[in-house]
Amino acid sequence: MAHDALEIVVLGCVLGLGALLQSAVGFGMALFAIPLLVMAGRPLPIAVALTLGAAVVQTTYGSYVVRDRIRWPRAVSFAAIQCVTLVPGVACMGLLVERDTTAIKQAVGVAVLLVVTVQIVVRPAPRERLAIGWTLAAASAAGFLSGLVGMGGPPLVLYALAHSWSRDTFRAFLWSQFLIVLPILGGVLAVRFGAQILASMALGAAMAPIVWAGSRLGLAATAHWDRRRLQIAASIMLYAIALAAVIGPYVG
Repeated sequence: MAHDALEIVVLGCVLGLGALLQSAVGFGMALFAIPLLVMAGRPLPIAVALTLGAAVVQTTYGSYVVRDRIRWPRAVSFAAIQCVTLVPGVACMGLLVERDTTAIKQAVGVAVLLVVTVQIVVRPAPRERLAIGWTLAAASAAGFLSGLVGMGGPPLVLYALAHSWSRDTFRAFLWSQFLIVLPILGGVLAVRFGAQILASMALGAAMAPIVWAGSRLGLAATAHWDRRRLQIAASIMLYAIALAAVIGPYVG
């Protein structure tokens, strides 16, 4: 798919802001970027692939920053469950993209509304360890949502919030999951939708300087701002994007 100069600028802005959001609160790049790219006319698999390329760059950098906090045995086992369920998620994406573009935009918008609402409403009491059933449920849901709409972060966030982890341990868990799972998701998407997925991921990765700048700004913002206020602002922004995707066809 060809990209003109204006499209490249818009893509850079979207991915840079997504990286800022994800670095600041630990998640949000896909929730922010994918609906905007779909609303701008990108097919859902391409929007996911563009975001994947940028997210791999961002999470590689973020994982390096908190590398001492990553517990790799837990990270790998949790990610393995996601990789199993992302395959049926991608299969369902294939069914979704057969519908008209308006339906796809609205489906993505509804997905964002649901996951952000759950993120706000469900506030588990932090504890040191969760039952295995919760681990399986969170990892399975994250993998399926990653395959369906490229947004597997919210179940991971809920799982992390249910633990009495520090801010850096919280980030280390999320970023290590993205780092392991996203390249695998890209490979599955490429098998299902063709080589254009790899080209789009490469373009997203080529936005590395912008993504890096957004990541640095996000980390700086978290260091000086109240985390709760930042999460509220992020939720409001994501709601606005999702509502625009859902109701846009009726007011345009």
